[in-house]
Amino acid sequence: MGDGLVQIKNAYVQKAPRAYVHRSHSGHYGIVNSEEGYQNLQRFLFGKVRVDGFLDVQDVSLPPRVEAARKPKGDDKKGKSIKASYHFEVITRVRKAHWDLHRRLVNENSAIFLQYADIVDRQRKQKPIQILSAFLKKASSEARRERLGFSIELGVLVPEYIVDGFLFLDDKYEGGYLYRDKINLLVALGGGKPPSLHYGFDRKTPNRAPTKISDAQVSALKDGGFEFRIPIVQKTRPGLTATLILRTQPWM
Repeated sequence: MGDGLVQIKNAYVQKAPRAYVHRSHSGHYGIVNSEEGYQNLQRFLFGKVRVDGFLDVQDVSLPPRVEAARKPKGDDKKGKSIKASYHFEVITRVRKAHWDLHRRLVNENSAIFLQYADIVDRQRKQKPIQILSAFLKKASSEARRERLGFSIELGVLVPEYIVDGFLFLDDKYEGGYLYRDKINLLVALGGGKPPSLHYGFDRKTPNRAPTKISDAQVSALKDGGFEFRIPIVQKTRPGLTATLILRTQPWM
């Protein structure tokens, strides 16, 4: 995971906000001269709200035939060993823009990569996967609006399963996803009041955020911010059960 020269894990400062942009280092088409770089810097300097996004994965189910191989049969009391690795893709955009604030994709060598054992370990330690950090500000066309719009496109790619040391390619279609959807969001600043959030999924309500988050999905944080929790569910095999966690704090 990198640009062919520097690995991603060596290209950022721990605990600092960061954005991923698919650009070269310099030149006319580089990150220094890019709209994406400019917009991220402008929002870091003048944004009103910081948003950190996490994915808390509760379960990633296996295909039926892989799950059947995992279960004990006859004299095999342990069942077959199963290994799997997952790629998590994410693109963050703001409303009315034609560029991406944050972009991590498999075919650009920047997707988040985790093995199944890593996901289980994160569950045990209650350590969700951080997928983004972004800063929101009002555009000039939104001067009278109290709601800031942005979206998160989230994808989890079907892995290649290894069953007892052998690659399992049955029912494998390259480029398949366990989960893929765009979550549209509207954050209401509220003028001194706790922010509220509306959301919607493209597969149900394209380019709309009609659902107001319930009080049970919101909690206050010690730093004066708030945490919002949105369920992410794909009821298939293989499938995904997770929670999208958005933590907001004032940013002046």
